[in-house]
Amino acid sequence: MCDDKCSQPKVSAEIESEITNFDSAKLKHAEVQEKTCLPSSDVIAQEKTIQNIEEFDKNTLKHTETREEGSLPDQAVISQEKTIQNIEEFDKNTLKHTETHEKNPLPDQSTVEVEKQELARKQSIETFSKDQLRQTETKEKGVLPDAQVITQEKTIQNIEGFDLSSLKHAETHEKNVLPDKTAIEEERKHSASS
Repeated sequence: MCDDKCSQPKVSAEIESEITNFDSAKLKHAEVQEKTCLPSSDVIAQEKTIQNIEEFDKNTLKHTETREEGSLPDQAVISQEKTIQNIEEFDKNTLKHTETHEKNPLPDQSTVEVEKQELARKQSIETFSKDQLRQTETKEKGVLPDAQVITQEKTIQNIEGFDLSSLKHAETHEKNVLPDKTAIEEERKHSASS
């Protein structure tokens, strides 16, 4: 059998003297940074849960009926409660004084009444029942003339009732004078010779 010295590897004398005479005061403090992180128990549990979900057999489930015992308040109730809470906590000292100038005055009582009557009239028209109406036939008694006939009759009336005394005398001055017989003959002779 070998003692403890046989099982230890052989070290050179120089290294052995450095190890035995080592001064730990010369060492500097160093922060240890763990580069390979092991997952925590929470991460392992989450991964196992995900694995169980993926392997889960839906056929083992049983159908159940759910019964809602207490309903949650809807968004309007929550909003109303927040508004009430904000009103209760509001500090009036943060407000600034302002002068109120009414630019759009409210209508007077007569205007409101007229609007009510107009609204009631429109509503009665919209809700009118056609069942109350009776069938009637329309008889055309007089045929109106078309626009062309009316225009023609007005023109004839205007001609018959025209007052000639309202006309003014005017003299006609001929600016483009027609040539007489001799001028035409001369022009013919001139064009024939050319």
